[in-house]
Amino acid sequence: MNQPHERANLLVELGRYEQALPVFTEAIPQAEDATERAEIFADMAACLAKLGRFGQAEQLFRDEVLPYLSTDEWAMHRFVVILINSGKQVEADAINQQLLSAYPNSSLHYVIDAKLLRQQRRFVDAWSAIQEARRLDPDSAYAQEEQLTLLACWQPSSRKPITPLLDMAVPNWEAVVEEAVARAPSDPTIRLLAGEIYAKKSQPAKAQQHLLDALQLDPSYQPYIVNSLQHVLTLQQPLMRALLWPFRRVPESWALGLVVIVPMLARGLIDLASSRGINLVTSLLGICLLMLIPTLGIYFMCRVLVEFTPVGQIILSERDKWRNRLQCLALWLFFAISTVVVLQGLR
Repeated sequence: MNQPHERANLLVELGRYEQALPVFTEAIPQAEDATERAEIFADMAACLAKLGRFGQAEQLFRDEVLPYLSTDEWAMHRFVVILINSGKQVEADAINQQLLSAYPNSSLHYVIDAKLLRQQRRFVDAWSAIQEARRLDPDSAYAQEEQLTLLACWQPSSRKPITPLLDMAVPNWEAVVEEAVARAPSDPTIRLLAGEIYAKKSQPAKAQQHLLDALQLDPSYQPYIVNSLQHVLTLQQPLMRALLWPFRRVPESWALGLVVIVPMLARGLIDLASSRGINLVTSLLGICLLMLIPTLGIYFMCRVLVEFTPVGQIILSERDKWRNRLQCLALWLFFAISTVVVLQGLR
């Protein structure tokens, strides 16, 4: 292998993908034959894929690599990965099935099979594939990461809750997670996946610990960890979890809009009911309104209190903090106004 090619691969290992691309270009004219040239293009395509330029990587593979390395296992494995990231799962699955037939003892292709099945939401079949990959290569970090990804993404195929389904299909899921963490304690991706799995299993203490460990190992993971930590925070606070229940599928803007509209609507209904002498309806409307507004106020107060927790310091920006404070203040102001309106309507 020529020196520019070696230097380019070293840059890729260091994560300096943009710097590696011109070095790959420099290495191409020094290739001794078409096969070596195709190997350089294959590594270059993999580098483009690392940069998220999957279309370019796929085209480079088709033009420069496949004519010479269509029977090379590792090259075709790379091509399948690029196809998956390009959204061409059908073609990727067809090629991977050929690789599985040709190399039945290679765990790599079973990992890809599991990934494709996971994307089709065939979680039980995906679990069988990843188990076969682990059997063929128990020490494969690639297989272990996909195994945790599968557990973290596991969703029910019906309205049945996720916990019984996961327990039924993977009764030893916690042992799988702890084994992965023990094998790679300094891998932030493994820690992140472990935290997400524990969060889904409603074990907030363990979830928070793994998520914070992932953040400490690699601060760049913060955008991925924020949403998981928010979910963990609601699990840790029963009051907030109870208050969140009515609003899980309602955006905050709608919830706040209801607080503005409901007092006005209630006042109109109260006046109408009072004019007709329907005191029972008036009373019920007044009671419902008096219950709704403070409930929303307490909900937003919980959001304000979150910023004083260690997790809140991580997941909330200054903009989020001020927005929560203003919403909380607005809610209690509306509560005061609405109380006056309701009391007047009840007289």
